[in-house]
Amino acid sequence: MPWDVELLSDRCLAPLPGDWLARTADGLVALNAGFVCPDPLIAEDYGDEAWREPIPALHTSPDGRYAAVVNDYGNFGTVVDLLSGEVVLRLDRDHVHTATTTPFPIAFLPGDRVVAATEVNRLDVIDLRTGAVLTERETDFSEYHGRLTASPCGRWLLDHRWVWHPDGAPAVVDVDEWLRIGGDPQGTFLAFRDYPWDQPVAWLGPGIVAIQRTEDRFFEGDGIEIYNVEQLGEPDEPPMALLPGVTGPMWAHDGALYVSDEAGLEGWDPERELRFGVLEGFRPIAHRDGVFAELRGGQLYSFSVD
Repeated sequence: MPWDVELLSDRCLAPLPGDWLARTADGLVALNAGFVCPDPLIAEDYGDEAWREPIPALHTSPDGRYAAVVNDYGNFGTVVDLLSGEVVLRLDRDHVHTATTTPFPIAFLPGDRVVAATEVNRLDVIDLRTGAVLTERETDFSEYHGRLTASPCGRWLLDHRWVWHPDGAPAVVDVDEWLRIGGDPQGTFLAFRDYPWDQPVAWLGPGIVAIQRTEDRFFEGDGIEIYNVEQLGEPDEPPMALLPGVTGPMWAHDGALYVSDEAGLEGWDPERELRFGVLEGFRPIAHRDGVFAELRGGQLYSFSVD
């Protein structure tokens, strides 16, 4: 079915229950339900100060109530209530070089909550119904936050941090513990190395996370490492599973990994560490409950694995 919409980037299609939300030059559009609201975010241009150009991006809460409209490698983000079209949260991490290094840190949590960057080196958990900040504190944190990916249950958060000078330092944060004890979200590091700060991440289960890397110490080139976050040891200890040579946007469904690479959509069995199928020529950019979607030339292409 054709849709008269054009995405601002390949990061601007996100799932809704039974639908897809697109971020376009005109605003937010649900492909089946129609126009939702104007785009609430202004463009960012830092000229020669920027380490890379901001990229428009879009995220949706699992229940479809909220959308986060952000600029990856930029400072600004907003959260919109899709029922009313109203902006309920505005964000600014307020630092050019840090912002233009990493995607905007934001992830939805259960219970109408969001965790997001509120300063250059600060994350907060915010109640979207009331606007209350649930993590009030004095910030004393020397690391910078990158892409955030929450586990399905919302307990765990994979934070793609970077530390000077400059190393990639993905860390797992126990959100429940953070809210209980307060302070900054210290987390447990998986590794320290020089690599980009927007590597794909997918949660295979409540405590099992898959993360892609480059320049890996376990294999040369691209690949996926899988960790049980409830049994983490010291950084740079071997992961529980390895999938060498795999690269591209990825999602998890029913214990399997699905990767959109140059050849098409690949299916991987992490337990047996093997590829079980490929759909050539199909390169999705969004996923919902086993349905993968690509919007190209105004045409939505989708594939269901169930």
